[in-house]
Amino acid sequence: MFASEIAVPDMSAPGIARYGGDLQGLSRGGRMPMEKFSGLVGHLVRLRSDGALDDREFSDFVRYAAALFVEAEAVKCIDQVLDDIPHQGL
Repeated sequence: MFASEIAVPDMSAPGIARYGGDLQGLSRGGRMPMEKFSGLVGHLVRLRSDGALDDREFSDFVRYAAALFVEAEAVKCIDQVLDDIPHQGL
């Protein structure tokens, strides 16, 4: 499953503006450092505990962020493998 196949959560949820309302912005260029992902999940946990997000919204945001992170890491690995392959007359 790709991040693009997941229903995008409602970016107008309270507190999401801290991340610019753009979770995909965290992985622009095919990269999302673990620190950004951890920070985002921590922020979502705080929003959930404050009551700003219900269980469904929290689950949707975490699933979407995780899909973006995994997809970005897969792209990084594939790019590394492709860079390591010698170009034979291309």
